[in-house]
Amino acid sequence: MVMDKKKPDIATRDELDHLIADRKNDPEVPEYNHPAPSWIDNSEDPKRIQMRMRERRINYLESRLNSAGREFEREFERNS
Repeated sequence: MVMDKKKPDIATRDELDHLIADRKNDPEVPEYNHPAPSWIDNSEDPKRIQMRMRERRINYLESRLNSAGREFEREFERNS
């Protein structure tokens, strides 16, 4: 029986840096100073969905890494 090996959800600085660097490949965000509906985009566009998912992952990774750093500092202070 083959078990489904799921990648562990480990927050790494490398993944965070990669996701942030990937922002440069995003399509341009239209400016809101154009008359409607020329600036309205389809929010269900696959590229827009991917951008939102990436931003959620970036926020999650930043939160986890910052929390881990604070916890490390706290433990270091306690054990010093």
